[in-house]
Amino acid sequence: MVAINQVFVDESGTHDGSPCISIGGIIFKKNKAREFSKRWNIQLRRRGLKYFRMSECTHQRGQFQGKSKKECLEAELSLLYNIYKYAEAGFAVSLAEEDFDLVYEGSRDGIEWKILSGEAYSKLINHALVFCGSWADAFNFNGKLEYFFEAGHRHQGDAKQRIRSIVRPDTDLYGVDMSAVAEEMGRMIGVHKSAHRRYRYRSHDFAEKCEFPPLQAADMIAWLWRNTAIKQMNGQVPRKDWQELGTNLTLRYRHFSIQELDDQKLSVDSFMRSIGV
Repeated sequence: MVAINQVFVDESGTHDGSPCISIGGIIFKKNKAREFSKRWNIQLRRRGLKYFRMSECTHQRGQFQGKSKKECLEAELSLLYNIYKYAEAGFAVSLAEEDFDLVYEGSRDGIEWKILSGEAYSKLINHALVFCGSWADAFNFNGKLEYFFEAGHRHQGDAKQRIRSIVRPDTDLYGVDMSAVAEEMGRMIGVHKSAHRRYRYRSHDFAEKCEFPPLQAADMIAWLWRNTAIKQMNGQVPRKDWQELGTNLTLRYRHFSIQELDDQKLSVDSFMRSIGV
């Protein structure tokens, strides 16, 4: 029987004026995701909450309006404990959308760069798959992964197209044959496998966060990493809850600098020219 794990991914920092956007993800064994959801919902009901959103908890808004900072912190820490207890691993990745727009402005041989690269959100989603593939390799996980992303992002349609082009590399994406591009992406991360094998892909879906406790946990990771990335940009120390998360959970994270984004663009451009695209 093939083992099935589930991956839940949410984003943070998509509002106007945000210095960076991030995604956070969390990996569960399928049966553990069910146990986690039951426990998470019990914790919420005890505190009179219908769902958990990190931004509301931190800023005492929404469901946390009128609650003390102590009550908010206690709610967060109790839910973090459930992540430590049930999750296999977590990951987070971020970039400054302003940097991304600057690097990928303009066109290449008459085709807009963003048609080739996707939007910033799509790039983060792609790296979610990369991180999961790397985790599976590192921990010898040879089963399949079911991916769940929070529904509703303004570039969800673009992300769907990108995922389809990854798992079906024969896809013609906006007039570009993606088969060779997909092969190059595998080379760039040092893996020569089909996307289904590389990312252990079984399926993907977009779901409502309020209905999926694991997506609420991913929201927590996304928010905490974004907060940490901003603090690191300003030479500040990360929050203690982020530090505890890294101590108690197998966690990978990365922020893409403008130089890294530019290097990746140059690499893809060089490759595409080499194959006559």
